[in-house]
Amino acid sequence: MTFLTRILAVTLLSLSATGAYAVSFDCQQATSFVEKAICQNQTLSNLDDELDTLYVTLKEGSKKPEILKKQQLKWLAKIRNACQNDTCLEKAYQNRIAALSKMLDKRNEAE
Repeated sequence: MTFLTRILAVTLLSLSATGAYAVSFDCQQATSFVEKAICQNQTLSNLDDELDTLYVTLKEGSKKPEILKKQQLKWLAKIRNACQNDTCLEKAYQNRIAALSKMLDKRNEAE
C-alpha cells in the first residue's frame, strides 16, 4: 500500500467514524444548528456539495463574481440560516440549486 493510499484510507475511516459528511465547510468547526444538521444528514450534505459545485462554477466564469458572492451570502443569512429543521433546509437548498442551475443554463446559452 502506497503512502498516499494509506492517508486516503485513514481519512475515510476518520470521516466515517465521526459521522461527518463531505460538505463545503469543516464539520469539526460546525457550531450552528444548520451546520450541524448538514454534517449529520447525508441528503443535506449532498445538497450542500451540489450547491457548492454550482456556485464555484458560476463564480469562476462570472464577469462580476462579487455580485454572485453577495447574493450567496444573502441567501445563506436570510434563507438557509433561518431554517429550524431538516425539511426547511432541504427545500432551501433545492430552491437555491434550481436558481443557480438556471443562471448557469442562461450563461451557457449565451456563449
